[in-house]
Amino acid sequence: MVNERTLHPACAELFDVPALYQHQEYAIGLAAKGESYVVTTGTASGKSLCFFIPIIDAVLKGKAADPTTRTRAIGSTR
Repeated sequence: MVNERTLHPACAELFDVPALYQHQEYAIGLAAKGESYVVTTGTASGKSLCFFIPIIDAVLKGKAADPTTRTRAIGSTR
């Protein structure tokens, strides 16, 4: 998803996973579009990455857009 520029390039280094599962790609794609989503899948199937990756991606993109040194937080625009 970094190659398609859906995710910030640093996500590839921070989340060193060989490949994302289909449900992870789908969830991250929805997050990138600002859509809401719910992930239900089995234990140890990577649900956490469905939420962690979009959060870190948003922080990295926010920092790239405004490099001012400051504390950053994630908030909803809705």
